Order: sequence, then structure tokens, then C-alpha cells
Amino acid sequence: MTADKWAFAYDDKKHYLPSNGYILTSTEMPIKYLLALLNSKLMEFYFGFEGIMTAGGAFTLKHETISILPIKLKSGKLYSTFAVLVNYVLSCKGAKSSNYDVPFSYFEQIIDGMVFELYFEEELKEAGRDVLKYLTDLKPITDDMSDEQKLEIIESEFNRLYDKDHPVRNNLFYMDSIPEIRIIKGLDKDADK
Repeated sequence: MTADKWAFAYDDKKHYLPSNGYILTSTEMPIKYLLALLNSKLMEFYFGFEGIMTAGGAFTLKHETISILPIKLKSGKLYSTFAVLVNYVLSCKGAKSSNYDVPFSYFEQIIDGMVFELYFEEELKEAGRDVLKYLTDLKPITDDMSDEQKLEIIESEFNRLYDKDHPVRNNLFYMDSIPEIRIIKGLDKDADK
């Protein structure tokens, strides 16, 4: 299967695939943790070097190309933190209002920051840009909550984490000063010109 965009989806509604697609499952880690890792800028960057791309730049996704990704196994508490944020992203994406576009993007940035910390823990801690330690008290949303209840929690957590003085916001902003992250995000590709 080829895809012009790096994107993985979560389906809990048992939708039918009208065309080619792959379904990933895991017994080693929660699927929402895997979803967060696969959708990260880091995995997209890594795949660009180790995976198979078409001449037009599309991703060739199949078992052999996905299984090369360096997926880190972690602990239960960390899995829970990722799952809470993935649930926020999924709820924002499913919201009928564009009022959740900014929280959606911000929660995706937080997940990217968390993934960077998983793989570049030493560099982030040395630079004082780690975020995981500030995300231990996220309010979870559950399937038995109404959409309004979920969005109320999401809005509250967004406002708290997006506050100009919150360490998560500041550390995400300055994470781009770390050379490895600048390279992954493509921030230095025009520097030599």
C-alpha cells in the first residue's frame, strides 16, 4: 500500500476498509501508545531513511516496512499518559466544531514532545526541555462520558497546559533548540544555502 501522507488511524467502530489497508494490533503494548508513536514526526523521519519510498515521495507501507520502526516498550503509567492524550486528540478530531482545531494541534505537539523524550531522554533532560514529568496528572476521559463532558475536560486541560507559564508549553517551544529535534523537524535544511 502506498500513502502520500504519514498518518495512522484508530478505529473502535469496526469500519469496513473500501480499499487497501492494514490493521495493526499488539499484545505487547496498548494500541493507543503504538498509534501515538506511529503518528509522530520522529517515526515519519526515521521511515524516510529506513523505509521504502516511491519515486514520487509516497510511503510504501507494508508489514516489512513498518516492522523496522524502533518501537520502545515502556511501563504502564507512561502508556496511560499517552492514551489520555490520544483520547484528547481523537475527541478533538471528532468534535463537530472547529473550536477544537487549536487544542487538537497542541495535543499532537505534546505527543511529539513525549516521543522525542522517549528516544532522546538524555538530550532533553540536559537541555531542561523534558515534558513527561509534567504530564502525570492529566484528567482522563472515558467512553461512558458524554461528548460535552469529554470536551469540557479537554478544554480545561488545554487551558492549563497551554498557559504561557506552564513548563510543558515552554519546553515544547524551546525543544526546537535541540539539534537532533531541529534535524527531525527539518528546521535546518535551508541553513546551508
